[in-house]
Amino acid sequence: MQMGENGISPDEYTIAIMIKAMTVQSEIVECKQFHVIAVKSGYYTDAPIGNALITMYAKHGKVSYSVQALKNGKCPDWRDYT
Repeated sequence: MQMGENGISPDEYTIAIMIKAMTVQSEIVECKQFHVIAVKSGYYTDAPIGNALITMYAKHGKVSYSVQALKNGKCPDWRDYT
C-alpha cells in the first residue's frame, strides 16, 4: 500500500472503501489482506469496516466468515442483517 509507505495511516472509511473495491475486483486471498490491515489498524470492529467485511465474505461464498465479522462488530444492528 502506497499510503503506508509514505507514513500515512488510512482511517476506517478508507479501509472500508478499499475492502469494497477489492471485493469486486479480486480473489478472496487478496481481499483477506485488507481484513488483516483492518485488524492491525484497530478498526476491524467499526461499522463501516464490519459491513464491508460481511459483504466481501458473502460475495465470495464465505458465509461463516460473514457471520463471524457480524459477531465481531462493536454494536451490530438491524441494518447489518438486511
